Amino acid sequence: MGLMLSLSLVFTASSAQLLEQGLDAFERGDVEQARAALKPLADQGSPIAETLIGSSYLSGKARDPATAAGYFLHAADRGYAPAQLALARLLAKGEGVARDEAAAYRWALLAAWRDRSAIGGDARALAAGLIRKLRPEARRDAERAARTWQVRAASGN
Repeated sequence: MGLMLSLSLVFTASSAQLLEQGLDAFERGDVEQARAALKPLADQGSPIAETLIGSSYLSGKARDPATAAGYFLHAADRGYAPAQLALARLLAKGEGVARDEAAAYRWALLAAWRDRSAIGGDARALAAGLIRKLRPEARRDAERAARTWQVRAASGN
């Protein structure tokens, strides 16, 4: 039992160190170094790392919104509101993915429901803008899908 606790603490410290290295590299403008530091965390399922890597693909020379969307989707599906909002924005614009305002609305709703900070406020504003563009049945379907996703996530599925 003690060995497992020790390994867990080492992993946590190592993860925090990689996250810090990634953030420091971003602050220095070294996107490649940031990605290299964050990639092991993203591969382990860290939604924060996935979102940061996804964001790195939305600017600069290596701009690739499709790759960004993939990272955002993984993190969004884990319930990380910043990734849900980022994915909603890409879907609403059709940037890197097919434009899908109903899916954008669904992800924006999920982000708004999960987050009470500025992220949630931005998500609510995006959802309010999208709702005006959707047919009533598309809006209801998106809302139903968002509620279903919440139930599934709450049950651990």
